[in-house]
Amino acid sequence: MNRRRAFGALLALWSLGCGGDRNTGPAVAAPSVEAAPGPVELRFLFTSDEHGWVAPVVERGKARGGAAEVLARWKQQEGHCVPAPGESCAGAGTLALSGGDNWTGPALSSYFRGVPAAEVLRRMGYAASALGNHELDFGRETFEQNARAQEIPYLGANVSPALGEGGVTRPYVLVERRGVTVGVVGLSTEETPRSGMRDHYKGLTFGKEEDALRRVIPEVYKAGADLVVVIGHVCAAELRPIVARHPEWRLAFVGGGHCHRTSLDQVFATPIVEAGSFLQKYVRISVTVDRRRPERERVLSSRAELVDLSYPEGQAPPVAPDPSLAELIAGWQRKTDEALGEVVGHVEEELPPDSPPLVNFLTDRWREATGADAVILNRFGTRQAIPRGAISLGTIYSVLPFNNNLVTMRLTGAQLTESVRCCGGHVSGVKQGPDGVLRLADGRPVERDARYTVVATDYTYFGGSGFPFEKQDPAASFGEDWRLPLIRWFRAHPTAPGRGLERLLDREPRLPPARETRR
Repeated sequence: MNRRRAFGALLALWSLGCGGDRNTGPAVAAPSVEAAPGPVELRFLFTSDEHGWVAPVVERGKARGGAAEVLARWKQQEGHCVPAPGESCAGAGTLALSGGDNWTGPALSSYFRGVPAAEVLRRMGYAASALGNHELDFGRETFEQNARAQEIPYLGANVSPALGEGGVTRPYVLVERRGVTVGVVGLSTEETPRSGMRDHYKGLTFGKEEDALRRVIPEVYKAGADLVVVIGHVCAAELRPIVARHPEWRLAFVGGGHCHRTSLDQVFATPIVEAGSFLQKYVRISVTVDRRRPERERVLSSRAELVDLSYPEGQAPPVAPDPSLAELIAGWQRKTDEALGEVVGHVEEELPPDSPPLVNFLTDRWREATGADAVILNRFGTRQAIPRGAISLGTIYSVLPFNNNLVTMRLTGAQLTESVRCCGGHVSGVKQGPDGVLRLADGRPVERDARYTVVATDYTYFGGSGFPFEKQDPAASFGEDWRLPLIRWFRAHPTAPGRGLERLLDREPRLPPARETRR
């Protein structure tokens, strides 16, 4: 079942018994409340890498209701508070936090430059988010607009300058819950400028994560925090050794992101967690605090649990999705279908993102359209699968959510070889055989001093994912949106059930397996 049909099926389930609290306003700063006389339990609800996956999805026999079901579960099962405008949740016991990468993903969000996801996350009552490496995908101005709409602070202790001084983040925020002052410190991966369009990061510096924490955590305690948590758009495996070197920080928990993994780990008494991606899971961290104890000794216990939000296809969601949020998402889905609902093709099997059948198909189409000798695409340039069934314009915008353009260069064989082998990309027009020799599509070896026409995207041209293209050819030619050649090809080569795209695919890897790179 494709995602569009899945959305309709889940909307039908939503209509059964959808009731309950409609108070889904934005999170707001909370005034202090009277401290509890003894130990207090707080619940932190942590997600990361939401990537605009706010709509319900059915795939591979499992369903998840999207943001509306997450919110309903949080309210009914976690006691989550989402304040109405002008109100606060200072007396509540939950705090929802994100590890970043909120907006870029399916067409429902990306086609509208992240606005739908920003509106949805606002209604879920998040208190703060780390700055993800994809937050600035649509440019600095759009980021600032979406951040205002989402009404939460973006945090990056290692990002300078700070908000108010020409930057986009704060190092930390203080949030009140049940008389407890929670210090939330954010981090962004040092790789961020290499993971997006270079111009979007002008004037921003991304420093060492450990140095930033060493500087900021004492400040947060000094500012009055009873406990400190860290939310980072940094993989948990990289955060673990940092925390292990600093037992004096006494962190209540550390939430990681960026790697799209799920994990529950612990260093000393500090849980280090990852919640995966796409609102498929969240981590519940239960923290018991006693404000009567000395500074940095007020956390009595901290326990993390991973909550899976999926359920069998065809069944009703375990909790009826929040009706107000479901209505908002359905409205954005209608707008997406109106703009991108045209069906341009068909495939009888799912083509996973970053898989040889999918990336070979895409790069071959770009090579045909430009007449290039070779095309190079970065890993994880494709963000979701082409699902089995109808292929719409929305499918293409979901697979390629970034607003990239094609760039044509003239490179020597030595430069082409360097770019093919440097950064773990995908290719068309060249292939490396068992002998290690890089050969053109007609079998001729790439000659070191010969000149070749090479096409890539503007993201990689300006150094994204570590590619050296700009240095290799400073006078490259910038072309059209990378989606347009694909749309033209589909319209010129009709596919349908029984004669789908799967018949035309090259499924063989063209390069040896690449090292893991970040998303």
